[in-house]
Amino acid sequence: MAAALGVQVAQAFVLATAVRVFFSPDGRGVLGLGASGSLIDLLVVLCLLWLLVKIPFWAKDLAFSGRQPAGVQAARTYIVARAGKAALT
Repeated sequence: MAAALGVQVAQAFVLATAVRVFFSPDGRGVLGLGASGSLIDLLVVLCLLWLLVKIPFWAKDLAFSGRQPAGVQAARTYIVARAGKAALT
């Protein structure tokens, strides 16, 4: 569920950055790039749009990989440790 909701947030950030770079007169300044030229801006926007397309596939791979994220594993370890400590006392 987190992957499905996270896709929307990640795509919104990438799309906002792409629009800002493309329509800003100094678009490369948005990302901190020192190179100049509208061709550089266009290449950066194309890369950002490629990322926009790839984000759902990365989320799908994460969601269906069968392994749990590090935060879930840490929470599970903490709960098991607390339960074990409570059982010993």
